[in-house]
Formats: sequence, C-alpha cells, structure tokens
Amino acid sequence: MVIVVNNRRWTSSAWIATAVGLACLACAPADVVEIEGRRIVSAASRPVRAGLSTAQRFGARAPETQESPLSWTLPPGWQELRASGMRLANLRPAGHPDAECSLVILGGDGGGLEANVNRWRQEQMGLEPLAPGAVEQLPVMNLLGAGATRVELNGTYTNMGSDPHPDWGLLGAILVSDRFTIFVKMTGPAALVANEAGAFDAFCGSLQVQMPGQAGAAPPPPGSGSVVQSQGAGATGVSSPGGSRGAFDFSLPDGWRERPPGGMRVVNLEAGTSAECYVVELAGEAGGLKDNIARWCGQVGAQALGDAAVAALPTIQCLGAACPLLELLGEGQSSALFGVLLIRPEGSTFVKMLGPRDELLAERAGFVAFVQSLERVQ
Repeated sequence: MVIVVNNRRWTSSAWIATAVGLACLACAPADVVEIEGRRIVSAASRPVRAGLSTAQRFGARAPETQESPLSWTLPPGWQELRASGMRLANLRPAGHPDAECSLVILGGDGGGLEANVNRWRQEQMGLEPLAPGAVEQLPVMNLLGAGATRVELNGTYTNMGSDPHPDWGLLGAILVSDRFTIFVKMTGPAALVANEAGAFDAFCGSLQVQMPGQAGAAPPPPGSGSVVQSQGAGATGVSSPGGSRGAFDFSLPDGWRERPPGGMRVVNLEAGTSAECYVVELAGEAGGLKDNIARWCGQVGAQALGDAAVAALPTIQCLGAACPLLELLGEGQSSALFGVLLIRPEGSTFVKMLGPRDELLAERAGFVAFVQSLERVQ
C-alpha cells in the first residue's frame, strides 16, 4: 500500500515503522534532559569516510518524501521554508537570510555520535576534532523525551563548497538510538545563533510524533506556529490573582499573556511586544548554579560571572526559598535577561525572561511579582 500526501509518496509500512520507532523513543525515560548534564555513549563511533555523499556516508538513501512523522511549533519570528533533500524541516531563524535550521532523521546510528560531532567541527566550522572520549562530556538536552547531545560551536563556517563565513555559529542536537539518528542544526552569524538559542531549544522541545491515522484532535501542523490562547484567567489580559496552570498557581501581571506550555516549559508567558517569560523544571541539580548562569550569560552575549559575582547575586523569594536573581541588562548585549534559579538535589526550577532591554526594564516589576507569586499545586 502506498500513501500519497501533498503529492508525495510514502509506503505505509515505512511511515508506520518510522513513527512507531520514534514514538517508542519518545516514550522511553529520558536519561538526562538538562543541557549541562552528561551522556555516556554505549557503542563505539565509526569514522566518517571521506568523499561520500550524505546518503552514502550514513548508509541510508534519501526518503521518497520529506513528509515528516513529526510535528513541531515554529518559534516566534522564525520562517518555514520548503523541505528539501534529506531535510524534513527547513527553517529560517529570526527570518535572517543567512541563518538556517534543519531537521534530518536517518536510520541506524547515522555514522556514530563522535564522528558526526567531529564532522561538524572540522568540515563545517574549521575546528580541531575532539580528543577521544571528549564527546561524552558534552552537555545534553531534551529531544523527544530523550537526552540528545548538544553541540555549540563558533568558527569559520563552510558548507558544501560555499564561501567561508568567519565569526559564524553552529548549534546542534544529535540523538542516537539503535533504530534512528536525529539531527537538528542551526547555523548563522554567531551573535544571532546565541540570541536564538532559547528558540532553538523550544523548537527541539516542541517536536512530537505523528502517527498516521491517529485518533483525536491533531496537534498544530508542522511549522504552523499557531498559538492557542488560554481560556482561563489571563486570556483577556486581565491580571488573575489565583488561577491554576498545571503544576503552578501564580498571578499573571497586567498586560502579560499566556501561551500553551510546550517542550520543557511548564509555564509559558509573553509580555510587552516581544518579551517572553517561562518556567522550566528539571531533574536533580541540572548542572548546578554557576554553569547555568554561565550558559544564560552566553545566550545574551554577556560576560560569564566568576565565583565571587555568583555568590554576590541578590536573592528573591521563589517557591519558599531565597533564590539568586540574575539581571543581564548591559549595553551592547544582543538581548536582555532576567533569571531566577532554584537548584535542589531533588529537582531544579528555572524562571527566565528574555527580550529587548527596554521591554525588560519596563516589565521588571511584573517579573518580580510573578516570581514571588509562584506556588506549587499540591
């Protein structure tokens, strides 16, 4: 039997096998879902053979169609382009003509984790390969409920014979399983890639498996970017002192708007014209206080804080604890950030607000009130 979708052909057995395999992967318990964790690779990587096409390198032929068994939510400001070649998703981050983000799924181990990380480093960014075993120390992130290796690179980008692009960035996620390997990769000017890191994480976190013939209401179509407005308190923009949203109760500041939770975001809000505020919960200490602060500094182009500066951060009451309050509002940064970090061995909670400096300054009181209003639903 052959399924024809949008004038493209998939054999039903291939589509179902792919979707079922991804569903099993998505339902499996995540080893680690925090970006600062570590991932141990059980199988040795195979070297990449030079001079081969992408399909030959990975031992896979191009699919008969780019119709994807996955759905996703398009980050605000991103554009979706026509899928092509091996790409099941082809996106333009922040609408920037020089930036791109792609999603590729291949059968098997795709050549191995270490070989693919070093291919990105050497062939595309002009960097030295990692030392043997160093790939195991790379951070991981959530992708379909499993721990994907997160790769962040800056260098001179060259791809498929294109002219070199100095001061370029590459942010990628590689998830290797016994049956599939998933690659998500964003490239572009280094400052833009750093600024869109949160959107990249949100895109990865929004990926969901689509089973053919699945009953019930379908999720938004791939790349629709549609926002379902909450029908509870806050849908009209009126502050609500006691509404319940999933795991938390909180007060919605005046003028703030709710978005549906998605990916790792258990609370997802908007403020002003383009600022966003969200809450993420992760297992354990999630990489620790200093490393998470350093990662946030990097997202907005700020200098990482030393031990003394971290220890000197002011605190704010959040969920019954005095938590460090990070405010990155320096001139010349690509964007501004407010952050609150509650790090505990039994689980960590992160509250972050990102957006233009002027908007965050105008909404600072709302952010403080929101953080202090958070209560966990019993």
